[in-house]
Amino acid sequence: MNNEQATPETKGVMVKLLAALDLGPELEGMAGRQLRMGLVTIEPGGVFGPMHDHKDRPGMVYILQGTITDHRNGVAKDYGPGVGWPEDRNTTHWLENRGRIPAVEISVDIARQEYALGGHLTWSGRTIQSTERSRARFVRVSDSLPMPLPARAAVSNFVIGAALGFLRN
Repeated sequence: MNNEQATPETKGVMVKLLAALDLGPELEGMAGRQLRMGLVTIEPGGVFGPMHDHKDRPGMVYILQGTITDHRNGVAKDYGPGVGWPEDRNTTHWLENRGRIPAVEISVDIARQEYALGGHLTWSGRTIQSTERSRARFVRVSDSLPMPLPARAAVSNFVIGAALGFLRN
């Protein structure tokens, strides 16, 4: 499927908000923005669509399980466990799981606070039912990850590095 064709709507996606940090008190000029970390599960045949961009909402993704196909610029690229990618202001894409097992990713982004409203988590401007929400400033993410301890440590380092990278820019 290329950019000229219609992209599918979101289906078979579950987002669990692991942590959110109000950046206003932390950094000058960041009022109204949150640093968010979510556990995103895309079921086999699931789609995280339609085509969307990341203008004003930079992020990073790290795949924990399964394979996610990222569609951008008319090209479909598969990513498996242990691989991640940045989502900057030039990113316009949609995702799908063509595999036979659920694909699970950690997604970290900086978003306007209005993206998280009510009992739903609004990721990429679209409302997706969230299974849990955390108002804590810090959570034990490792307890939520379906992987052995060394892999959990690698993800924790990735998330910390991503957050520090965002804050430096």
